[in-house]
Formats: sequence, structure tokens, C-alpha cells
Amino acid sequence: MPSPCPRARALLVASLAAALALGACSGDDDGGGATEATPGSTAPETTAPKPLDPAVADERLAWVQARADDSSIFAGNGDGTEVTPVLKGAGIYEALSWSPDGSRLLFDSDRDGDFDVWSVGADGTDLRNLTNTDGPDGAPVWSPDGREVAFFSERAGEYDLWVMGADGANPRNLTPDLGGEVSTPAWSPDGAEIAFTLGGNRIGVVAPTGGAPRLLTADDVIGFTPAWSGDSERIVFAGQAPDDEASQVYEMARDGSGPRRLTSSADAKSFPVPSPDGRRIAFLASLYEEEETRFQNDVFVLDVESGEATNASSTPIADERLLTWSPGGQFLAYTGLARGEDEVIVLDVESGASRPVGSSPADERNPAWRP
Repeated sequence: MPSPCPRARALLVASLAAALALGACSGDDDGGGATEATPGSTAPETTAPKPLDPAVADERLAWVQARADDSSIFAGNGDGTEVTPVLKGAGIYEALSWSPDGSRLLFDSDRDGDFDVWSVGADGTDLRNLTNTDGPDGAPVWSPDGREVAFFSERAGEYDLWVMGADGANPRNLTPDLGGEVSTPAWSPDGAEIAFTLGGNRIGVVAPTGGAPRLLTADDVIGFTPAWSGDSERIVFAGQAPDDEASQVYEMARDGSGPRRLTSSADAKSFPVPSPDGRRIAFLASLYEEEETRFQNDVFVLDVESGEATNASSTPIADERLLTWSPGGQFLAYTGLARGEDEVIVLDVESGASRPVGSSPADERNPAWRP
């Protein structure tokens, strides 16, 4: 399997792994920490799997196919039909992000040597290197209006959060004086703020127009991978308070007030992502597999109103990661390990049915739904 990550992504993975390790072998949770709902952990019924809802064919997504030392970008319908290549070969491709109008894809790639931020038309035309600087740039995300791009970059000597025009013009550093590595940028749906992880353990926000960044989580609370609710009023994140035995799913107001723990089991949680309507939150839980004598991630879906969390991926697929909701909120796409290779899996949250999208023996990962 290739190693497609620049040092920034390696730092992020290491910091998240460290946070998860704090609770990986914990006993039962004692219920401490922030105010919490009390979710259960319900295994799916062992009935024959149902087919995916035919509506999945109306949803389209892109993903990366990786072979040895290069990658390709493919796009297809959610049921695996009409799969077409967007961009082939010539480097490693990561961190896909669709423009709000679905006409272009952002990604980071080392196709010119260093990792830079690129964009390409959805049909594979008009390929552009948007950064083209020394040192790695990565994790690009579009602004909600499609006019700007947020990304991280080491061009100023440390990994900071930058914003530039959708054509690469006018790049500006939004976090020059924070004194730590910035990662996981997440643009609020109203476009007013960008959330980020600082040093792998604190959540902050900053306006894309500039100004002083604000750190929202307390010094003694580990917080990482922020994600916005659809109304931009709440931030969901993985966190660990001093009395948490493992990282949990938290939410807070956009100003950092009212942090609330939403999960409580001893399994370490990570990468929570709210559904478009805010009724559910998908997240990863690190579960101990007795037969394999190791931990692996499973996909859970939390019903926010009832507080019940259900294992949505208790299948032979292993090590699920990189969750993303379809625009309509019925389907999840994620990367999972099957038959020794990464595959992009689409899950019907309503029925529990799932299937791989691609059919290549190569690694396939980093799914992104078209808006």
C-alpha cells in the first residue's frame, strides 16, 4: 500500500492516534465529564442484508484509486454504475472536495514534486496547480459560495491555515502566531468562520477575512476534527475531558459555550460528522475484536434526539474511516479494508445495506459526494 501523506498529515494521524490511545484499553465509563446524553450501542440484526435503496443511483461521488506510486481519481454513481476516470496517474492524490456547484474537484497531490493544492473540472479538463510553492500544502476545502479555498501550508515555516481565491490568487495566512500545527480545516456552512484543530488537541475558529483566531476548547480538554452542523450553530468534535476514559463525541455552540458529551461507552470515538439535517451524527468507534486480538474501527450512527448509537457497519469490512454523508443524508460513504485492499463503501443508513462502489483490485479511498 502506498504512503501518500505529507508530513502534515502524518503529524495529524499521530496526534489523533495518541488521543485515541488514551482510552483504547479503558474499562467502563463512569459517566463523568460534560453533560451527556446516554447512548446505547446496539448491534444490527443478523437478518439477510437488504439491497441499497435505488435512490443511491441518483447520488454521485468521487474517490481516489491508488496503485504503487501513483493514483487516479474516479467518479461514479452511489450504486457503482457509470464509473468514469476523472484524472489518471502522475502522482499521489488525496483529500478530495467538490465545488458547491459540482463542476470542479479540489485535491492535494505531489504530481509536481511537493504536495500542492490542485483543482480539475469534473470531466477531467482544466487541471490547475493552485499553490505551486515549496513545502507541502494540503487538505483543501471550498468555501460555501465556491469563491475561496481553505487549506493548510508550511510555506511560512509551520503548518498554518491559509485561504486563497478559487483560482489560487491572494493567498493569506489566517493563523501566523498560534505556535502550533494547524490541521483539519472545516468551513462553516454560512461561510463566516473556519474551524480547525491546533496541535492535534484543541479546537479553534477564525474568520476567513482575518482577525484573531479563537480557541474554543479548554486547556485540559483534548479536542480534534471539528465538523459543523448544517445551520452553522453547533460544532461537533471528538474530545476527551479529564474524567473521560476514552475520547467521546462532543458538541458545543459555535462560540465554544455549552460543551455537551453525546457518547459515554468506553470505546474511543473519532471523526464525528453530523448529517445534513442534524438529526444524526456518524462517527468511528475503536472496538476490540476478540478473534483478531486487535482494535478496529466500526461506523456508528447516533440519533441525536434519542441518544441511541447503533453500529452501522458490523460487517467483514475492517478499519472503517473517512466518513462522509450524501447530500440527502440517507447514505454514508467511507473507506474500509476488505480482501486486503482499501475499498470505498456506500452504506444505506435506513436499511443497513452496504456495498463497495469500485471494482478495482487497487486501493480505493477518500470518497467525496457531489453536492
